[in-house]
This record gives sequence, C-alpha cells and structure tokens, in this order.
Amino acid sequence: MSINIITQFNTKPGRAQDLIALISKLLPESLEHAGCEEVAIRQNQDVPDDVISAQRWTTGATMRNTSLGAPRTGHRRNSRTVTGTCNRYFNDVLTRAARRSRDSKSFDSDAPGG
Repeated sequence: MSINIITQFNTKPGRAQDLIALISKLLPESLEHAGCEEVAIRQNQDVPDDVISAQRWTTGATMRNTSLGAPRTGHRRNSRTVTGTCNRYFNDVLTRAARRSRDSKSFDSDAPGG
C-alpha cells in the first residue's frame, strides 16, 4: 500500500518563489530514490506563501530510508526562506480519477453520483 506525505512549508512573507526554486533543483534527485512514485509541489491560490509538497511512496519504510525522510534536507535547513514545516502521513484508501468526457467539457467520474 502506498503512503502519501503532505509537507506544509511555512515560508517567510514573499519567499515562496525562493522555496519553489530550491525544491525544483532538488526534485530530480528526489524522484530517483527507490520507492518514490510521485512528488508534486502546490501553492495556495489565496495565500501564496503557503506551499505544500505532496509525495507518494511505495511504503513508509522506503521513504524513511532516504535523506527525504530525515529532517535535514535543504529546504528544511533554509531558515532564510522557511520558518517551519509540518508533515502529515496518509495511507491510500480510495483513489478515483476524473475522466474527461470526449463529447463535452464536463468531467465524468467513477465516484458515486459522478
């Protein structure tokens, strides 16, 4: 079962782009780790200094055996940009993907009611 990790970065005001640039440099290396399935960086539309990293790993053990699992990676040490982080760990329970209908601009879903 995959494990999903959400890391929320509390950036200093106006420093979100600096953090995103740093993560962008580290991202290719992160994706090469055994067990790393996906990493996505997302920025809050309403509060641009709110940035999250959404990661999916094959297991929690594979993630913890990398430098990404330890609180010493570059973006966490960069006190000029980040004031703190918060990690949250989730197991996959149910995943449904929206399917774009070929005939319309609406989305179809496998979810109930969709």
